[in-house]
Amino acid sequence: MVLYHLFYYIFENSIIVRKLFITDNVYSKLHVQQNLWILLFTTLGIWYIKYLWSRRKLYWYSMNIPGPFGLPLIGSAVMFIGKESKILSTLQSIQQQYSGIYKLWMGPDLYFMVSDPKYIEIILNSPRAIEKQFYIYEPFAEILGDGLLTTNAKKWRHHRKTITPSFNQKILESFVDVFADKSKVFAEKISELVGKKDVDWYILVSRCTLDTICETAMGINMNVQEVNECSLGECIEILMELANIRVFNVYYQNPLAWKMSKMKQEFDENNNHFQNVISGIIRKKKEEFNLNQLRDLTYNEDGIKKKNLAFLDLLLENSDLTETELRAEIKTFVGAGTETSAASICAVFTVLGMFPDIQQKLYEEMVDILGLERDVTASDLPKMKYTERVIKETLRLFPVAPAFARTLTGDINLGDKILPSGCSVAFVVAYIHRNPEYWPDPLKFDPDRFLPEEVAKRHPCTYIPFSYGPRNCIGGRYAILNIKTVLATVIRQFKIFSEYKSIEEIELKLQMLLRFKDGYKVWLEDR
Repeated sequence: MVLYHLFYYIFENSIIVRKLFITDNVYSKLHVQQNLWILLFTTLGIWYIKYLWSRRKLYWYSMNIPGPFGLPLIGSAVMFIGKESKILSTLQSIQQQYSGIYKLWMGPDLYFMVSDPKYIEIILNSPRAIEKQFYIYEPFAEILGDGLLTTNAKKWRHHRKTITPSFNQKILESFVDVFADKSKVFAEKISELVGKKDVDWYILVSRCTLDTICETAMGINMNVQEVNECSLGECIEILMELANIRVFNVYYQNPLAWKMSKMKQEFDENNNHFQNVISGIIRKKKEEFNLNQLRDLTYNEDGIKKKNLAFLDLLLENSDLTETELRAEIKTFVGAGTETSAASICAVFTVLGMFPDIQQKLYEEMVDILGLERDVTASDLPKMKYTERVIKETLRLFPVAPAFARTLTGDINLGDKILPSGCSVAFVVAYIHRNPEYWPDPLKFDPDRFLPEEVAKRHPCTYIPFSYGPRNCIGGRYAILNIKTVLATVIRQFKIFSEYKSIEEIELKLQMLLRFKDGYKVWLEDR
């Protein structure tokens, strides 16, 4: 439209143009058509030069940073056309060709792919790198709203400040009873599957994590595992899968193509259901728990706490968030938290099944701390040192968020190079965690990498499963406590086996959450 008006203005007002087209039988129609094409291409050329000039900082600062060849208009996007399972391996193979940082043009967008920990620390600690990359997170924002995961930097700062007190250690420890109760239900359910190999573990585990999160986040016992049916859980799974397709499939990144697809209708139906369930719960909570009622229900006359407060209760009592903002944060916690915890637990099950000696050590630690039957309590979890190292090593090899990106709102000086405002910076965590420069024999599963003396030898940004800096994942500690509790409950009742024999066998596919391309291939036997 801009080009049309520019062309029309030049044509109507330029004396030169008028002379070009006033032929008076001197010029033929052919010459008129040629002049039209000359004018059109001249106009396009002027516009394109102006466009390039407006982006001169991007070209200038990227000039001395290496990267793969990019074609005009599409950049290096052609390298990523194909199956989702090939995207991660392509990114990793490119990263191996360059040291620390490289540029990648994706259409007109400039990305700097960063793996050097000294650069990562500078970037992720910078207030100019708080903004999430819009095109990657937009589909998830339609599901989760403007919560901590997806919202803009300004709103994020306010929400983070408001929510952080609800994630202090005492409150997290108060959730352990819920973790333990839901883990026991999970153990009962999977006892029916002993010896069975064709089991979709992700579905089973995600029901457990959804059950847990609904009670800790909203104070609602959904009994997801008991009824063996969960439209909310299925709804979240479908939404996340469709959002991944929109992000990683070039065709569906076109808004028109997405709107015309059958998947859009499926997305809308599930999203409406998810929004209605969360909104209904929040409305009910707000009716039941105004501040005075909340204190009457949760504290006795002496001010002593009578029961645990859910995340939503704490926000209602202590925050000035609107109902829309509350809904976004609860959706973020329920939607993202369910999927991330489930993926992490499934990955831990897989590696324990692959390495019986490590599983035995973990089992012995659990029995030493808990005995064979006692329930897990908050005071038990800090004692599980070896278990925590196993979890961390699993998240090193299989980080639940395999990559993430930020858009820079100002220039960032890395010392030997400058990243310009307006570019995007991406971090392929799955590569950083397997970089042999920082992780000797990177595909070896070795929990002792996380002994204190070993951790002290490495730069902190060689290990970023929950991101890093001010906009890191607020739920990281919650996830670790939940995973420990599930493991403590399951490992004392069952031996875990896996069909995988080595890390190299496990093919990964890049989505917003890391998935095993061929599933987890786990089965159980009674101890």
